[in-house]
Amino acid sequence: MRIVIIGSLLIMAGCAGQPSSPPPPAAPATRIVSNAPVVAAPAAGTDASEATKKMVLDAKRRGYTVVNENGQTLFCHKDARTGSHLVNETTCLTQKQMDDLREETQRRLQTFEMQTPPPQGK
Repeated sequence: MRIVIIGSLLIMAGCAGQPSSPPPPAAPATRIVSNAPVVAAPAAGTDASEATKKMVLDAKRRGYTVVNENGQTLFCHKDARTGSHLVNETTCLTQKQMDDLREETQRRLQTFEMQTPPPQGK
């Protein structure tokens, strides 16, 4: 039951952030897509590089593709368009947008759990 509730909340959160009309097609930018395992060059032991490596690996485990577009790292995910088995929509998010989405989802789950009444026994 919790899986259904969590899935519903994630779908609602994803739908709430999408525009009502599709944006006009932009000129194609240079995109580098990597599905290969992430192997970073050893740094001077900085925590930032470790955090970035962990973030990228976590995103790949969740089904995102890491894309470098105009020097900005984006995390893209393909979803089937509603009513079509052939057309896919690609949604790309920056790290800040992913963090905001994760926080919003957690907040909504906590709010939902607080609103759910305890089970009533007979």
